[in-house]
This record gives sequence, C-alpha cells and structure tokens, in this order.
Amino acid sequence: MIESNRSEWEFSFLISKVLEGAKGQLEFRRGRVAHWKQRQEDVMSTVREKGLSIHVPEAMKISSAMSNYSTRSRGGAQIQVDHNLQSDLDEAFSKVQHHEEKVQEYAAWVEFLSAGKQDDHLKLKHEDWQFFFGKLP
Repeated sequence: MIESNRSEWEFSFLISKVLEGAKGQLEFRRGRVAHWKQRQEDVMSTVREKGLSIHVPEAMKISSAMSNYSTRSRGGAQIQVDHNLQSDLDEAFSKVQHHEEKVQEYAAWVEFLSAGKQDDHLKLKHEDWQFFFGKLP
C-alpha cells in the first residue's frame, strides 16, 4: 500500500480569501437554520391539524356493556402521533441545533479573520480548505 502525504500538504491563502470562505459558510449555515426552522414549523402545523388521533382500546368500547370491567388499569384511551411526523419533527429539531452550532462557529471565524491583516497568508491543509470552502452537511 502506498502512503500519501496529502494530509501534510499545506497551501498558502490570503486571509481575505479565507475570510470570504468563512462568510460564505456562515451565510450557508444561516440559510440551513432558516430552512430547518421552517420545516420544523411545517411539521408542527401538520401535527396540530391532523397528526393526532385517538386510540380507544376495544375493552373500553364494550365496558359500558360490562359495568364491572375496569379499563383504568389498561390505560384507557390514548393519543397517538403519526410516527413519520414524529420522525420529521425530530429531524428538524436536530438539524436546527446542528446548523445553529455551525453558525456560531463560523461567526467566530469571521470575527477572528476580520481582525487580521487581509493581505497576510495562512497555510491551510485540505481539511482546512474543506472547512472554509467546501459544502459540508
């Protein structure tokens, strides 16, 4: 197997260019937060409109005919949420949190890079380039 030095390669970039990348990532993340917050609202609206249902156990339906049979020990009627809606809502909450964390991270980089001399150079490795310029999930 051939070993690669790619992880050790460094490339020189102007701070101003890295700052552009950080600002681009910041805006991308803000857009993702907005998208997932809207998705979250859409799912919650759907749940409010039609996602809830009542499950009435069979024993409860016939309990009036059998007055000595208690359904309290069996839990009675239950509200059920469509599992797909629950999954969608969980995903939306998770994505909002993830992208809000990234917004904070890139905002800190924008602040840091803005403070430096814009014509200085930084040495970036591939992983660094991907962080500032790549389209990460």
